[in-house]
Amino acid sequence: MPAYVLVAAKGSPGVTTAAAALAAVATTGGRSLLAELDPSGGSISVLTGQPAVLGLMDAATQLRRGVSSSAVDDNATMVPHGIATLLAPTSGSVSESVIGSVSERWMPALRLAAADVVADAGRWEPSQSTARRILGADLLVVVVRPTIASVEHTRHLVDRVREFAKRPAAAVVVGAKPYRPEEVAAHLDMPLAGTIAWDPRGANILWTHGMSRGWMRSMLARSATATWAGLGMVVSPPAHLSGDPSLAAAYAPDRPEVPS
Repeated sequence: MPAYVLVAAKGSPGVTTAAAALAAVATTGGRSLLAELDPSGGSISVLTGQPAVLGLMDAATQLRRGVSSSAVDDNATMVPHGIATLLAPTSGSVSESVIGSVSERWMPALRLAAADVVADAGRWEPSQSTARRILGADLLVVVVRPTIASVEHTRHLVDRVREFAKRPAAAVVVGAKPYRPEEVAAHLDMPLAGTIAWDPRGANILWTHGMSRGWMRSMLARSATATWAGLGMVVSPPAHLSGDPSLAAAYAPDRPEVPS
């Protein structure tokens, strides 16, 4: 029952689409949840053409009284179609205030509400007032594009986010050109969980039709399926790797305490 937080540095577009694609894949196997925890504002309601709802805002109001699954369950909506999603306000200033108001209670509440959690945390910096929103995840998923600019910006993010959250991190590369995903991950000194296809057509189907047959046949869906499996391998490596102390330390650290 993993909880993944997707973060990115400057110059790494595709985090929201990657998060939605992974949540869609997880939904086919059971109860999953997608959460917008980007302090720059939510974008899913805009991308899907749906009216903005106050899901994240109302959830934060309940979470101020304590961590509970009902705070999430009561305020999630099926947008995109078929994916339980906690939507953030589109305004950056409002989202930042709402997310920061309950800080590290987000991940524990999300974990109580769903078996599989994917959180789109957007661009992350330790100086942000909302920086603690990433605490409590099993794995920090660093989304990066295979370009020089994106890789260089991301290189400065990796150590800071790992040190801050005290969790392992893995790279998910969006697109495969001009540099191979394996090269990108090696340069960042991170395990490569997978590659999300740069597939505008598949993304459009996901946003407009949700988990339709067309979506399941898209390159985006196929790449997200492989990446979801790759993330699981990072969190729970196969038995033949578990005896290696270095791998055990990298892939299976102690889970942090859940705040009340």
